[in-house]
Amino acid sequence: MPNNDSVHDAIKFEFNASIARQLPEPAMIGNEMAFDVTPVHVRHPDVAVMLRPVRREAGRKVQGAPDLAIEVVSDSDTAASLDDRVELYLNHGATAVWVAWPHSRRVDIHQKGKPTRHIREGVIQGEEPIPNVCIELAKLFGA
Repeated sequence: MPNNDSVHDAIKFEFNASIARQLPEPAMIGNEMAFDVTPVHVRHPDVAVMLRPVRREAGRKVQGAPDLAIEVVSDSDTAASLDDRVELYLNHGATAVWVAWPHSRRVDIHQKGKPTRHIREGVIQGEEPIPNVCIELAKLFGA
């Protein structure tokens, strides 16, 4: 469901630009790309990071989950729908899911089998699957 407000779009842009500048090829970063996460679940994460080249086929979506899925919370999201998306990505191949909360200016880091961490200030750095990437929260949320 498109949200398209300027805050949401600016956060997506900052994630995309920051990650793209810091990751070497063949990594690929996409905005709202379609993923056949399961045969019955198509998802479009706000930002997706794929560390290996993806198979491109006309008429087909990317198969499986991205290595990292990033969701930016919008007013239409519910806690239940966000939780379902996080679990779906993690249970079908994602190493991590980051959920950005614009109103509280925090990013939640989800990894399978680990407690959720809440980053409220400073930087996101050293996080799998992109440990060499550094993202400044002040810049992400518009200092």
